[in-house]
Amino acid sequence: MKKISESLKELGFDAWYQNRLDPLKQANLELCRVIAVDKESYLVKNNHDAVKAEITGKIIFGADSPLDFPTVGDWVYAEYMDNNSFAMIHEIFPRKTVLKRKTSGKKTDFQLIAANIDQAFIIQSLDSNYNLRRMERYLAKP
Repeated sequence: MKKISESLKELGFDAWYQNRLDPLKQANLELCRVIAVDKESYLVKNNHDAVKAEITGKIIFGADSPLDFPTVGDWVYAEYMDNNSFAMIHEIFPRKTVLKRKTSGKKTDFQLIAANIDQAFIIQSLDSNYNLRRMERYLAKP
C-alpha cells in the first residue's frame, strides 16, 4: 500500500479515509480530491498541480441519480495521463458526509453541493433576489 503524502493530508485526507483505502485500486490509480465541478468537467488535485479531469463511461452509465457523480470535496481514484496534465476519474471514494439540496419543483430529487465537509454556512442575500423556497430546499432533509 502506498504511503499517504502530506499534501493529501493537507487536503483533508484523515484516518477515516485511510481505513477505507482499497490497496488494489491504490496500486493502479492515484487518490485525489475534486476541487471544482463545471457540468461534465472536473478539477482534481493530489500531490501534483490541479488538473482537468473527466469521468469514465462506467460512472456515467452506472449512475442512477445525480448523487452518483463526483462533487466538490469528493475523494476519487483517478488515472493521470499526458505527463500528469489530465486525469480520468474511475471511482468515487466512500463519502463521509454529503451536502445536498432538494431540486426545485414537485419532483423529489437532490442536487449535490459538496461532499466530505465538516462545517457549512448557508448565506443568502436579503435583497430582491431573496427566495424563501430556495432556503427551504437547502434546509430540507431527505
